[in-house]
Amino acid sequence: MEITRRARRGLAAAAVAGAAASLLVASPALATSDYCSVSGLSTSCRTYYIPSSYIGHFIDYTVCGGTIGASFRVRDYQNGAVVKSGSIGPANCTSGRVSGLFSSYRLELHATALGADGSIDNV
Repeated sequence: MEITRRARRGLAAAAVAGAAASLLVASPALATSDYCSVSGLSTSCRTYYIPSSYIGHFIDYTVCGGTIGASFRVRDYQNGAVVKSGSIGPANCTSGRVSGLFSSYRLELHATALGADGSIDNV
């Protein structure tokens, strides 16, 4: 069975439209976040790596100190460099934005105890 030129053009147009629609649907999937919390006898937690915002090139973070406070780092996936670090006291929270980023990053909480938690996102 032979496909006519007109049918081929229609199929090509449908393929292009489908590809464009999938890009529109996939774009929100680039908005990502992750969360970790310290539980049990652990003294640390870490999120998965997420990409920086593809438009603004930033990562936002929030850290809460739990019962004894916490130290935190935002780490680059490609080279392991720490792009932000800090500490927060017990029962306090802090948040911020690290700009100028072009890789993937994770949040690491350390030197802490039960109840400390943190999140990272690119929204």
